Amino acid sequence: MPNKQTYADKLNDQRWQEVRKRILSRDRNTCQLCFNNEVTLHVHHHYYEKDTEPWDYDDCVLVSLCEKCHAKEDYFRENHSKDGRFLLRQGFMRSDISEIENILSVIINKKGKHKRAEATKLILHLLDYSK
Repeated sequence: MPNKQTYADKLNDQRWQEVRKRILSRDRNTCQLCFNNEVTLHVHHHYYEKDTEPWDYDDCVLVSLCEKCHAKEDYFRENHSKDGRFLLRQGFMRSDISEIENILSVIINKKGKHKRAEATKLILHLLDYSK
């Protein structure tokens, strides 16, 4: 029976290290939220897919973040609404989603007949992110 790697083991895997190096270089070794370039950086996955290795994601799913911003993004992903997690999967950052959700709450409060999913689609359409 093969020895299953832990997530920590996978982050030490040469394949992940190569992806990590490429993303940090692309982002000029700078946190893409607070723009700090004088701290240790992490490479953050906007979302995870079941049975996908950390190194098997498209580069657009990965972003360089400092430890503080990374912790905020992870907390947001774990504790946010279904809509917020959907927007994360679309590539939005936490700050974008907070702004969108503020707009959603105004739409929902003013147009009670709109359901949240419909309002989300409307916002994505207005932002030209819908397909």
